[in-house]
Amino acid sequence: MSRYGSDLPEPPWVYSPGSVKSWLESTAPGARVRKSAGEREGEDYVKNVELLLDLDVEKTPVQPSSALLAWLRSRLGQERVEEHFELLPTAELLLRALHKAKFTNVLDITMGDEVLYHGPDRRYDIKDVVRQLAEQTPAHPGAQSIHLAVRLERRHSPTARVTIRRVHPQREHAIHVRFEGKLHKRLLQVFLNYLREHLQVEVTEG
Repeated sequence: MSRYGSDLPEPPWVYSPGSVKSWLESTAPGARVRKSAGEREGEDYVKNVELLLDLDVEKTPVQPSSALLAWLRSRLGQERVEEHFELLPTAELLLRALHKAKFTNVLDITMGDEVLYHGPDRRYDIKDVVRQLAEQTPAHPGAQSIHLAVRLERRHSPTARVTIRRVHPQREHAIHVRFEGKLHKRLLQVFLNYLREHLQVEVTEG
């Protein structure tokens, strides 16, 4: 008999899924305990995914400063091109795509040696950063590259590292995205769908 005088088993005093399940089976056979998000089986994750993105924009060769440099780049296959797109608005779209995929914390944004933003302790700042980035566009008309680091504040806490370059070797790509850690495939697809809706982009897995 339980402490309250009932012949029925008492509910568990430590609420672990196993003890709750045992109690339910003894009092209501057939009842089930719904597993928490951290316990669901069959969830599909990818790990350390790298994506290479090419934009459908005009590209022009970058003329080397000397004949010797032109010869060296040609021999090494390092001829450079300039892609004609706006750097900061493109970075803003990448941030919006990451936000759509549940990323919330912008760790930092750098442009060359200049730190545009640093906020690893602000867990839900991505909307504010998108607005700030839009406001800074007129101040950096000739910017050639930018780097973003953004974290997803939930299970596994993956970090997205994005590099966008307007000028780069011809054989390389304008945008490189690396998701460090485990990312659910559904969120990866959300990210890609947003990009394809808002940019003319070709995606290759690195």
